[in-house]
Amino acid sequence: LPVVSSLVFILRAPGVAFQEVGVALLDDTPERFERLRRFATLVGCATAAALTVVAFTPLAAVWFHRVSGLSPELTGLTAIPVRILCLMPALEVVLSFQRATLVHARRTAPITVASGTEVAVVVALLLVGLRALDLVGIVGAAAALLGGRCAANLLLAAVRGRTAAARCPAGPEPWP
Repeated sequence: LPVVSSLVFILRAPGVAFQEVGVALLDDTPERFERLRRFATLVGCATAAALTVVAFTPLAAVWFHRVSGLSPELTGLTAIPVRILCLMPALEVVLSFQRATLVHARRTAPITVASGTEVAVVVALLLVGLRALDLVGIVGAAAALLGGRCAANLLLAAVRGRTAAARCPAGPEPWP
């Protein structure tokens, strides 16, 4: 349902914007890196908490029925997918911070690989969820989106963990 993805995107938006902030403000000092990391943590936790509050309280019915105008039947279909996607705002901030540090280090190849991995995992999980597990479409799609994002985050975390200057990225390195 577009209303689920719209609500999730509203709370993902600060994470999407964070990549630009990170690229602009990162330098080669550990202090700057730590301040940005702390701010990213704050933004990720706050946005995920906001979505969680909506998803697990009567605010979900208010948002989906009264604000978005869904019928009571369709409002009922939103509960599981929005709950599955509660971590997406935080994962968006993590992804943006990971990308910003790699852009700063001039190591952009892993970003492309992670994006391709995310798409492949989403497609694979959709096929498994909808065909093998017979999930309802919106539930399968939500799980696939979350799984794909987790895969991208984990891949970039592994790349960043292998970077010699992981605490303060500087200078290009070949990938992998």
